[in-house]
Amino acid sequence: QIQETVEHYIRLHPALDLVLRPFFHNAVPGFMQALRLTGAYVSGSVALAYFTRNISRDQVGDLDIYVTPFGMSVLIHFFHSQGYHFEPLPWQTAHSVDVDPIEVDYNLYRPYLGTAIMAVFNFVNADDERVQLIVVDTCPAAAVLGHHSMVVINYFDGSFAVSCYPILTFKM
Repeated sequence: QIQETVEHYIRLHPALDLVLRPFFHNAVPGFMQALRLTGAYVSGSVALAYFTRNISRDQVGDLDIYVTPFGMSVLIHFFHSQGYHFEPLPWQTAHSVDVDPIEVDYNLYRPYLGTAIMAVFNFVNADDERVQLIVVDTCPAAAVLGHHSMVVINYFDGSFAVSCYPILTFKM
């Protein structure tokens, strides 16, 4: 009965589409498929907005996506198809995302040493919507759960959503 109640709630409150639409307009189903294909997870303010149903633009920042190197190129291709371009960080070049992700020397990304994060790639579109692709050396769920912030410990992928602290999340 609990599963039935949750499914009914989600059908009545299609917030996932509303939260993702500013980033991908009518391509939300394609984005969800890309998440399923790559095993990537969405976390941060977008996942929090999904759970709290607070989708105002002042509450939703950039779209944080955690992915392994093997799924990186699929998501980058999808971002480009949706009008996003790579915005290099100070230590990156314009071609940092054009290399084979398996051949990247992730030790060049010094700010992330000692964490599961191998690299971060920022993408922006003409509407100044921002997507942050966070490449991790472990399962994306493990990288998300390694944070100690309630905002980050809510996440979803192409098939399911998880709130590790639902009572605190839903009180927000």
